[in-house]
Amino acid sequence: MAWGRGAGERRRPSAFSAVIAALVVVALVIAGIAAWQVWGTSWRASAATRQAMSDFSAGCSAGRAQADQNVVAVMSIPSLGVETPVVRGVGKDSLRRGVGWYPDTAAPGQSGNFAVAGYRITNGAPLRHILQLKDGDQIRVRDCRHSYTYSVEMPASGLTVGADAGWVLDAVPGHPERIPSQALMTITANQDQVPSDQRAVLFARLVTG
Repeated sequence: MAWGRGAGERRRPSAFSAVIAALVVVALVIAGIAAWQVWGTSWRASAATRQAMSDFSAGCSAGRAQADQNVVAVMSIPSLGVETPVVRGVGKDSLRRGVGWYPDTAAPGQSGNFAVAGYRITNGAPLRHILQLKDGDQIRVRDCRHSYTYSVEMPASGLTVGADAGWVLDAVPGHPERIPSQALMTITANQDQVPSDQRAVLFARLVTG
């Protein structure tokens, strides 16, 4: 006698099928998180960046001193088509609005090391193409009163350090004992397109301003 299933009976899902279904769900969740990190945070950062630029213009129009402003300058990189606000501090809130200024370093155009940091991925990625800059490329920084032009001397593609390499922020990078006699600029950004503790570092020197 052939034994078969009744018309109303259904095959129970196997353990293998359940595992596959769970893996699919996990993959979809991970993909959703990754999509938000890349596109969602950039969408949110776009609005924050526009507001930061507006705050900067309003502060300049009102004659507020740089020390009283949260957005201290605007940085542009002509060869990359980049223009982004320079926001006081390097915490997450600052970096989702533009590039962040290390407030313990020099102010724009001043003797010493004007140092900023920014993202290459997520949160608008203002430094997405920083590794494309070459020796001699220009970086312009303007505050409410002055405009400064820096020339790249060490491209970011040529120097990678660990996230804890504080020497790049020295007034004279690598020489904390020296008194600065020139106006320098340092840009730090994540080296890789995935999270890591590696940082790409660019050094530039003030040429006009």
